[in-house]
Amino acid sequence: MLDSPTLDRMFKDIYDILAWIKEESPDQLVTIVVDSISALPTQKLMESNPGEYGSIGSAARLISQEMEKLNPIVAKEQVALIFVGQLRQHISMGGNPRSRERRKVMTTNAMIGEGALIYYGSLFIYLSSVGFIGDKDDPSGITARATIRKNSIAPEGRQTLIDIDFLYGIDSTASKLSLLERVGVISQSGSWYKYGEKKFQRRTFPDVLEENPELEEEIAAAATRWRKGLEDADQDPPEEAEE
Repeated sequence: MLDSPTLDRMFKDIYDILAWIKEESPDQLVTIVVDSISALPTQKLMESNPGEYGSIGSAARLISQEMEKLNPIVAKEQVALIFVGQLRQHISMGGNPRSRERRKVMTTNAMIGEGALIYYGSLFIYLSSVGFIGDKDDPSGITARATIRKNSIAPEGRQTLIDIDFLYGIDSTASKLSLLERVGVISQSGSWYKYGEKKFQRRTFPDVLEENPELEEEIAAAATRWRKGLEDADQDPPEEAEE
């Protein structure tokens, strides 16, 4: 994971890593994570004086220029390059303040360099918090909605809910429960779930998984069907008509 002081330095670090991979370990699988690109200032901004406006948009322009050069190199070296960033208010544009288009821009949130990252990237995911897990005054995590804004190998626009624990990250057990519920293996009524004749609550689902190992096979089968692009994951593909 890169920890660079400026955007300019961050891109230089990426080039250095790619050069090292090519020389020292060309067959090694590498993932480069930049966390976060929104928090990195440009060298131009660092050298500017307070109140100067010449640096506005410099980060987006720099990202666009660097990604145009970097994208073919990353593809050639087969490196997974992941950018993490936060949304902020879009830079307002000049014109009539009552213009509908200007109001739309001024109220739209965006990530720095979002246009270039979406254009050159293969996958773009928006995460937004929709609720807390546990006690409202002392939550242990959040429920986030993940929206696929771009996907080069699958349909876009799909959404899912993900439980993220503050200490342990994404809750894979909760994700499995949501998957099984979606394909109809498990049904829900209020705060209770039902698998066969067994009733349980969300917090006891790990025990249900341990007692019913066949559920792991159900999870793998459902995920495989989705990867094949079936619209209904709990249905087998239709048989081809005999000639």
